[in-house]
Amino acid sequence: MQDDHKHAGNRDELPRLQRLTLAAAFVIVIGIAVALFQPWLASATLGGTDLNRYRPASDGEARLFIVYDADGKIREWTSHNDLRLAPSVALTTGLRPAQRAALGKHWSSSDSSDEVFDTLLAKLPGEGQLIESRMRSLSATGQADTIHSIILRTANGDYSVGSDSPAHNLELTFEPPLLGFPAQVQPGATFNQSGVQKLGDVATPYQHSVQVVGLETLSNEAGEFVDCLKVASRTEYQPAEKPRRVERLIAWYRPRLGLVEFRRLDGEEKLIERGVLVSGPGIVARKLLPPPAKTSVATSPAAVKVADWELHAFGRVHSSYEAAPGTIAPLWIDTDPPLLVAAAQEGDLVALSTDASNGAQAWQFRPGGTVLGPPCWDSRRACLYFGATDKRLYAIDARGMFLWSFRTADNIATRPVIADDRVIFASESGQIDALHAADGTVAWKFSAPSAIASSPVTHGKHVLFGCDDGGVYALDVETGSLVWNTPGGSPIDAPLAINGDRVFAVNHGDELLAFDVADGRAVWTTRLGLDCETSPVVVGERVLVVTEGRLAALDRTTGARLWRSDDQQFVGPVVSVGELLFVADQRGVVHQLDLTGQSIREWKLAANTAAPRTGAKQRLGLIAGGNALWQIDDRGHIDRLGPPPKGPRALRPLWTKSTSEAPFRTGNVNTTPVIYHDDIVVVDQSTHLFRLRAADGHATALGRVATSPATVSADMTIDGDQLFANTGNVLHAIQLPSGKPQWSHPAGVPFRPVEVTRDMVYWLSQLDKPGPDGKTGALVALDRQTGKVRWEQRLDAPVAAGGLVIAGDRLVVSTPPAAYDLMDGKLLWQATDVKGTVGGPGLSEQGDRVFLGNVNDQTGMGGVAAVQIADGRVVWQATVGTAVPNPMERVWTSGEHVIVPLWNGEIVALAMNDGAPRWRYQPSVARRGGITVDGQTIWFMQQNTELVGLDAATGQPRTRYAWNVQLRTASGFAPRPLIVGKQVIAPFSLNVMSLVDPE
Repeated sequence: MQDDHKHAGNRDELPRLQRLTLAAAFVIVIGIAVALFQPWLASATLGGTDLNRYRPASDGEARLFIVYDADGKIREWTSHNDLRLAPSVALTTGLRPAQRAALGKHWSSSDSSDEVFDTLLAKLPGEGQLIESRMRSLSATGQADTIHSIILRTANGDYSVGSDSPAHNLELTFEPPLLGFPAQVQPGATFNQSGVQKLGDVATPYQHSVQVVGLETLSNEAGEFVDCLKVASRTEYQPAEKPRRVERLIAWYRPRLGLVEFRRLDGEEKLIERGVLVSGPGIVARKLLPPPAKTSVATSPAAVKVADWELHAFGRVHSSYEAAPGTIAPLWIDTDPPLLVAAAQEGDLVALSTDASNGAQAWQFRPGGTVLGPPCWDSRRACLYFGATDKRLYAIDARGMFLWSFRTADNIATRPVIADDRVIFASESGQIDALHAADGTVAWKFSAPSAIASSPVTHGKHVLFGCDDGGVYALDVETGSLVWNTPGGSPIDAPLAINGDRVFAVNHGDELLAFDVADGRAVWTTRLGLDCETSPVVVGERVLVVTEGRLAALDRTTGARLWRSDDQQFVGPVVSVGELLFVADQRGVVHQLDLTGQSIREWKLAANTAAPRTGAKQRLGLIAGGNALWQIDDRGHIDRLGPPPKGPRALRPLWTKSTSEAPFRTGNVNTTPVIYHDDIVVVDQSTHLFRLRAADGHATALGRVATSPATVSADMTIDGDQLFANTGNVLHAIQLPSGKPQWSHPAGVPFRPVEVTRDMVYWLSQLDKPGPDGKTGALVALDRQTGKVRWEQRLDAPVAAGGLVIAGDRLVVSTPPAAYDLMDGKLLWQATDVKGTVGGPGLSEQGDRVFLGNVNDQTGMGGVAAVQIADGRVVWQATVGTAVPNPMERVWTSGEHVIVPLWNGEIVALAMNDGAPRWRYQPSVARRGGITVDGQTIWFMQQNTELVGLDAATGQPRTRYAWNVQLRTASGFAPRPLIVGKQVIAPFSLNVMSLVDPE
C-alpha cells in the first residue's frame, strides 16, 4: 500500500497530518523552552548567544498566537507551552518509539533498542536538552485540540524530532532530527539539509533550506516591533508516485521576545496562513484574545444524603510515573463539562474531567515554577488565575489556552481574588498587585512591610489580607489605598474568614483573633494552645479551626472555647455542608462530625486503591465542589467523597507490579501478557520473561526469549508448557516453566501471533525481501517439538498486516484471503472478490465464517467482508467509512456483532448477519495498543493509562480506570489487556496492573 490515506486511515485526518507537519516546523520557528536552571541540564549558553537572543528560552514558557487563513479570516488560536523532559522520563514514557529511534540516529548508528537507550541516557544530560512543546489549538468554531512536539537543543542548534496528536494517534517524525536553526544565526547565513519525514509509516524524502534575510521593522495587529530578524525557509517534499509539494515559511523574531509573526506560503508564493503573536513575555494584544469558553448552567445543589456517599480514588495529578505531592486542594469549576483542577510539586496545573468515575485529563499547563496557591475561578470570563514560584501570575482559560502572564516581585504562594474586573493577589515580597482581568495590565499596587502568605479576600469594596508582620490590612478595591490595618503580632499565613461584621484570623502565636470588618477594631483574642496554619471556618455561631491535628470550636461572639476534639490527626480546614461538618485526617479517612464535635461516621479509602497508594498521607484537607468533597495526598492522588458518580463504574485495582523493581531488569512491558495455568507470563523490552502470580502479582524470572537484541512485535502464544514468541524475524519455542529455549526458526517478521495445534505451529510473516518468485509473504507450518518445516506456502500479496486463524481442519489467512489444509498446506480456496485486506481475521462463534478488514484501493474507504470458511464465498461486504481497519490489529466478534478497531483509534460494530452499522465509538484519548473482546465487553487501554470497558452491544463505556500517566507509545506494537477470570491485566509499560469490576 503506497497511498498515504491507506496508512493514515481517515481522509478527514489529513488536515491533522498537515498540522503535524506545520507543528514540527512551527515549534522550531517560535522557539522552545529550556529548563536552564535544572542541575542535570547543560550550560545556560547551550545553543549560542544568537540563538538565545532571538529565541529566548525558559522552562514553562507560554505564548499565544492568532492564525488567519489566506483570506484574513480567523482560523484558530494556538497556545504554546514548553517544558524540559528529564532523560529518564523522556526515554521511558515521554517519547514515542519512532521519536526515540530518530534521536538514536542523531548520536548512534546502532539499531539495537538497548544500545540506543543507553546512548541517549548518557548523551542527553551533557550534550543536549529535550523539550516537549504542547500546542493547544482553538478553532474559530470553538473546537480544542492538542499537538505535542519534541525538540532537541544541542551546541549546534535546535533540532525537530517530531510531533504527534495524542487524541488521534497520528505522528510525524524527522529521521534524523531536522536541524531547524543553527546555533549561529547571522544575517545572510544559509544552510541546507535533507532527510526523511515519516507520517505514521509513510516515509517522504525532503530537501530543506533556510536563509537568514536580515533585520527589519515589522508592524502588525499587535503593534510595531523593531530590529526583527527575518528568516525564510523552503521545504520540498517528494512523496513516492505523487507530485512534489513545496512549502515556504517566513518568520520575524524580536530580540528577547522571540517570534512575533510567521507566514506560510505554497510553492507558488501564495499565502496559506499567517500567525501573529497575541500574548507573550511583556505583551498582550487584548483585542486579539479568543472569546470566553462556555460555562455550565447554574443548578441548585443536590440534596445532601450522606448515607449514600462513597469515598473512592478519582485520579492522579502527575502525568508520569513519578510521585509528587499535591500542592493545592483540588478546585472544581463549573465549565461545560465541569472540570477538577489540581497541581503537584514542580509539575503541571492539570484539569481532569468530572463526567466519569475516574478523572481523565482534559488539559495540562506547565508554569515556570511550582503552584503553591490555589487558583481563582472567574466564571464570568471562564478563566483561571494562579501564581507560581517563578514570580508570575497566569491567566488560563477553561479550555487550557494560555491568555497572559504577569511578572511580579517575588514568589506567589497565595490565591488570587476577583473584584469586579480586577485580579488581586499577593507575593512573598509583601506587594499586592491589582491587574485588569482582561489583559493583565496594572490597575494599582500596594506594598506591605513584610511578606504575604495569606490569600486576599474581598468584602464589599474592600480587599483584606493578613501579613507576616502580624497585622491585618484592608485596602480599597478601586484605588489600592489603605483603609485600615491592625497592630502587628505573630505572622498570619492562613487566609482570613469573614462572616457578617467580623473578620477572623489565626497566627503563629497560637491565637484566634476577631476584628470588626468595618474599621479593624479588635473584638477578642483567644489562645488556642496549639499552632494553626489553616483558615478558620464559621458555621452558625461557631468558629471552627484545626490546630496541630485537633479540631476546636469557639463562640463566634465571645471567643470562648466550646470544645476540642480528642487525639486526631486532622488536616486542613473543616468543610461545612449545611450544619454537617467534614474533616480529613492524615490517613485520608474522612470524618463527619456534629456541631458538638461528636463523630457520626467515617469513610475509608480501601476498595478501589492500588499499591502505589501505600504510605501516602493527606496534608491539605478537604474542599467542596460539584456536590462532592475532594482531597489530594502527598503522592498526587485525588479522592472524591460524594454520591455515587454517574457514568461508567470504577474498576478496582487489585495489585500493581512495578517493572523498576526486582526481579525485572530493564523495565517497559510493551507486549500483551499471556496466561500460563493460573498465572501470567510477561516479556519486557529486552525479551526477559517473568511469571506473575495472578492473585497478588508476585513475580519470578523465567529466562529470556533470545539473547540477541530485538523486539517482540507480535503477541506471544502459550499452549500447554510451550511458549512461542518472535524476536525480529525469528520465532522461538521456550519450554515452561523452566524458560529453557527449545528451538528457533527464521522466517520473516510477523504482526499477529502464531496458531498452534497438537503437533504443529503455524506462522504468517513478511519476508525481508521478495524471493525468486517475487512473493513477499510466507505461511510456514513447523513441527512443534523440533521447529523443522513441515510445509510452506509463499504468498503473493502484502502480508505485513495479515493474520491467520484455525477453523476446523483448515487454516484461514487474511492477506490474501485464503484457506489451506492444516496437514499439508494445500490451497483450498482464495476469495478473489475481497481486495486490499488488512489486519487479522475474526472468527464467528459458530466457526462457519471469517471476517476480514480491507481497504478499497480506488476510494480509500475502509471495509469488512464476511467470507464462508467452507468455500470462500463472500457473504457480504460493508464499509466503515474513510477510516480503515487497523493493520496491526484483528477483527473480533461478540454475540451478533462484528467488532472492528480502526486505524484512527475508533471502534465500530457491524451486524454479523449483514454488515449493517450498529455503533461507532471514539476514545477520548488515543488508544495504546489493541482491543480485547471478552464476552460482551470490549477492553482497551489509552495513552493516559486509562483502561476502558465498552458494552459490545451498545458501544457505551460500562467500566473504566484512569491513572493519568501519559504513555506516548505508538499503538502499532503496544499491548492490549489480558482477561484472566474476573481480572483485567493491563500492561502499562513501567507497571503491570490487575483490576477487577467491583460488581
